[in-house]
Amino acid sequence: MKKGKILQQVDPNFHLFGKFLRMLRCQRGLSIQDVVEYSGIAKSTIKDMELSNTVNPNFLNIVKLASVYKEPL
Repeated sequence: MKKGKILQQVDPNFHLFGKFLRMLRCQRGLSIQDVVEYSGIAKSTIKDMELSNTVNPNFLNIVKLASVYKEPL
């Protein structure tokens, strides 16, 4: 069982963060590859975050994504 699935059993709202990240990316018309190029974050990390497979997202990655998506922290 993936970590994200385990955490969803503990916190049923855990998946919302991943959906929120994907929504921001799509609203801005960005592909995952665009985000990789703008942020320097690995493609697999971005996918894992959007699919809620990352239990504890790295804060630096969150800061980078906020910058790419032009969102305040």
